[in-house]
Amino acid sequence: MWQPRNSFRLSILVIVGGVGLTALLLFWKTRPSPAAAAYNRGKTLEAVHLIGDAQATYHQAIQLDPRFAPPYRALAELAAANSDFAPSIGYWKAYLARAPKAQHAWCQLAYAELMAGLEVPALHDAERELQQDPNCGRAHLIAGVLYARKSEPRQALEHLAPAAQAYPDNPRVQLVYGRVLALSGEYDRAEPVFQGIISKDKAHAEPYYWLGYIYARRPSTPQNIQQAQKHFLAALELLPEYPEANFELGHLYFGRGKVKEALPFVEKAVANQKHYPAALYLLAQTYEALGRKSEAARTQERFRRESQLAAREKALLRLYAVDPNNLETALALGQQELALEKPESALLFLRDAAQRAPADERIQMALKRAQQLLAPAQPAMQAADPSQAPSSASLPRELTTAGGASSP
Repeated sequence: MWQPRNSFRLSILVIVGGVGLTALLLFWKTRPSPAAAAYNRGKTLEAVHLIGDAQATYHQAIQLDPRFAPPYRALAELAAANSDFAPSIGYWKAYLARAPKAQHAWCQLAYAELMAGLEVPALHDAERELQQDPNCGRAHLIAGVLYARKSEPRQALEHLAPAAQAYPDNPRVQLVYGRVLALSGEYDRAEPVFQGIISKDKAHAEPYYWLGYIYARRPSTPQNIQQAQKHFLAALELLPEYPEANFELGHLYFGRGKVKEALPFVEKAVANQKHYPAALYLLAQTYEALGRKSEAARTQERFRRESQLAAREKALLRLYAVDPNNLETALALGQQELALEKPESALLFLRDAAQRAPADERIQMALKRAQQLLAPAQPAMQAADPSQAPSSASLPRELTTAGGASSP
């Protein structure tokens, strides 16, 4: 016959067993990962700059426990620091699959995607970071640059204003912000941005150019004309071949009837920037005003050809903005940029197309051509992190080509 005492003992055993099982499960969930020790060794190796050994140790940590997230982030950061953005993207995605709410990881993925030319996912992931942290300066910067490239200045400035506040001493960020303000006609807001850059570093031409650009577009008073001329000359003293500054100064002189003074600047603008329709048009006008009819006619013909190329580029950019997933548009844009001898821009669109059709021979041929054009012209396309602050002269093209045009 079952006794109450036996029932009591069974209850105790059940309770003890349940507590033990709970403790075991808790220990199992909270125990240190077997990969943690390897990860920590990797961080130590990285700290003493044994990067290859650190990478091998991080991979060992992943083999020990593929679910352990930190080694993926460490590998992503090392790849990005070496400008190996394709593997960096892969590691960031693996890390975020395991730690989707990690602090400042989505913006790091967006940065790697931006530098790899993958603009659509870069914007998406920058905005995802901002959902988690609305004050992330890096995410605001990436989103601002990409909206500017899409010719959406209002959205661009909504992001670039907080980015400029987040990086007050970074000339790159300030330059991008000031330029979009200037191109948007926000001259009174843009001027102090460029003045601020110059107050900290007077060695670079671009802030002077943009100040000249601002004064040249204000009411045509003697003071504004004098200030525009002063700043364009300052830019050219630092960088004599600067095409836009030469064009703007030539345009300023031509508009005041100083045709002979305008000519050398306009000729230099055309000589130092291929595919410059505005400068070709002004040069044709200048030759005409000086009575050099045959040169004016030849230059006018060049202007017509370049205008057709520019019009096609603009039409394709509009199509791409409406439907960025259209493979044929991305390919056509890449080919158009190659025709305009803009290999950096071509790579942005061609890499985007290659993501969706890696076996397409047309895309691969265009990619090869872009890389061939880029290699001798830009050996230092070593794009730095936007949170760092080297001089404005070394700004990476990906962060400074906001909107795609600094010419009038």
